Amino acid sequence: TKTLNAALTNLWYVAFHMADIHWQGWYRMFLGQTSARIPERCIEQHRCGTHAPLWLVEPHPTQSGVIVNRTVCNSWRGDCCNFQNHQIHVKRCYGGYYVYKLVAPTPRTCYLIYCSATTYLISKSAHLNYLIIISFHFFFFF
Repeated sequence: TKTLNAALTNLWYVAFHMADIHWQGWYRMFLGQTSARIPERCIEQHRCGTHAPLWLVEPHPTQSGVIVNRTVCNSWRGDCCNFQNHQIHVKRCYGGYYVYKLVAPTPRTCYLIYCSATTYLISKSAHLNYLIIISFHFFFFF
């Protein structure tokens, strides 16, 4: 498993041109020394430093040692799953952290980023206004 400790952006950071590089394989995400995870809720377009942020549709596994397939969607033009979605593998490790087998997202014609947060974003009904202080990292795919 590789570790990713990417540059930090704030949830409210707006940028219009960042995209993830062609990482493939298993990764553990960090923000500083803290484990991070991909949000389980729709992230508004133009957040996480990109046009169309990527997020998990289904929840993270709760049982340690189990690998599950999870659908990833992106937010664009008011649609939380605008472009073709894709699958990644997610594993909860025995230390309580998660690792992800990332794939390059599609389409390749726009800027897409896997968002990651240190705070547990599970509620699809949670209001974004309550999340102002949550920090995200971003992982680039060109």
